[in-house]
This record gives sequence, C-alpha cells and structure tokens, in this order.
Amino acid sequence: MFGYTVRPAGIADVQYVYRMNTKLLGSALSEKQSEKAFRSILFDAEQTVLLVIHSGNAVGYIHAQQVNNLYEEMHTRIVSFAVYEYYLDKKAVDELVKAVEQWSRQMLSAFVRSDCVEMKNFGYREITPGRLEKTL
Repeated sequence: MFGYTVRPAGIADVQYVYRMNTKLLGSALSEKQSEKAFRSILFDAEQTVLLVIHSGNAVGYIHAQQVNNLYEEMHTRIVSFAVYEYYLDKKAVDELVKAVEQWSRQMLSAFVRSDCVEMKNFGYREITPGRLEKTL
C-alpha cells in the first residue's frame, strides 16, 4: 500500500494511540488509564477517533467531539491531533482533516473548531489567539 487511508479507530488500536500520545503529545496517562478513556470515547456516538494508515501502520490520529451548547451552533471540536513528524508534511494530515470534516458534516455540525496551529494550513481561520475555526 503506497497511499494513505483513514478509518475509524477500534479497540484493537489502543496501543497505537497510547504510543502516539506518549511520544508526540507528552501524555502522562498510564496504559491502563489510556485504555479506559479510549474505550469510553469509542462507545460515545458524539465522538470519533480516526486513524491515518500508511503501509499498514497507524501514523497519526485525530479525536473529535460534537459540542452542543446554549450560546452557539452545534459544532465539532478537535480534541487531540497527533501525526508522526515524518508524515506532517505529507498527505497524511490532509486525509485526516478531510475525514474529520466529513464526519462533522454527517453529524450536522455548523463548523469545526481547533486549537491546533497546524490547521491554518487547511483553511481554518484564527478567531481568537490560538483558536481556529472553519465553517462547513
């Protein structure tokens, strides 16, 4: 396989996500804590974890959740985003962003919000310092 594919994470992917969180995001959660959180997220219909796969290996992921509150339209918030450095300038990030935007549309989100500075490269505009948004 030469290209990238994106798929929803499953419980068998907990190790991939745990390693990325530890190495790339500096997570201090234990493996057991990480698995508990991962299971909870996977069984919540208002959240998704999408993996980007290259040559059979997970090289990144994005975790998003629906936000519904009393003062703004329903939207998607990108909770966490991790891609191994080698793949940051590759199509891996493009594929993850497209996939989370597609999921957001399916969830009837008005927009996607992120605190990830990298999202500026994908048409997200800064609405306040460090907060980016894209209308769908």
